[in-house]
Amino acid sequence: MRLIVIDPSGRPDAGALAASCRALADVGFDVERRAYPDDAGPRLAAPGVAARLALLEGALADGDVILCARGGYGMSDLLPRLDFEALGARAPSLVVGFSDISALLSALYARLGWPSLHAPMPGSPLWREEGDDVRAVLKVLAAWPGSCTGSLPVRGDGEARGPLFGGCLSVLGALVGTPYVPRSLSGHVVFLEDVNESAPRVLRHLNQWLQSGVLDGASALVLGGFVHDDSGEREALASLPDRVRERVRCPVFVSDRLGHVSCNMPLMLGAEAVIGDSRLSWRLDPGPMLA
Repeated sequence: MRLIVIDPSGRPDAGALAASCRALADVGFDVERRAYPDDAGPRLAAPGVAARLALLEGALADGDVILCARGGYGMSDLLPRLDFEALGARAPSLVVGFSDISALLSALYARLGWPSLHAPMPGSPLWREEGDDVRAVLKVLAAWPGSCTGSLPVRGDGEARGPLFGGCLSVLGALVGTPYVPRSLSGHVVFLEDVNESAPRVLRHLNQWLQSGVLDGASALVLGGFVHDDSGEREALASLPDRVRERVRCPVFVSDRLGHVSCNMPLMLGAEAVIGDSRLSWRLDPGPMLA
């Protein structure tokens, strides 16, 4: 299995990334690191956008699995520049990441129906080789493009099923109304998480999803970690699930093993999910697109 590791958004932690790449190679993966060029200048300036786009397009053309080194900012710059028609003519690569990378995962799903993996990234200190989440990611990578499975504990009442979609709330919310988020998530199990957003800002982001109609008919909403550096904001965020339940019509579940947290269990966009008995389980089987 060939893994291409790129940083199409922010700058990764060089030490953490080097150690992670060595560990991936040690367990048998063919790892190729393609770094942002030092002479490209600031990542958000025009030459930097072009350099990041070249990294992403080259990796999508060559790799079985594209492992994004970290999030940060800037992925939405690249989406209008991607040739989705050309990408749609080939078998999918599995793109792995979260946070700002949520924009890319969403676009690949909305435009092409490609599955992708919301999961830890190796250029972050949150990637821990001994972590349950990283072990689960390696299991998925080893299985791709065959049958892939995963699960995580959830809290909440009821049952639900449907295809998975989700990611970082503020990143995806900024794309609502564009071609890079599905127009409708009816029937979907939607998972959302975020970092350093206050409770009022989270609810304002959620209002955009609700008032646009994109969540109409959703099968369930799963709230992951909504973490914050400020202790007062963390206390306010503790009541977030209750506030969300007041606003949505579908069952709302909560998991503390999802998002910008030290155990960020992988979830596959496009996989079929089932929620029951305090657990979300998902499965993606090979189909014509993955052949």
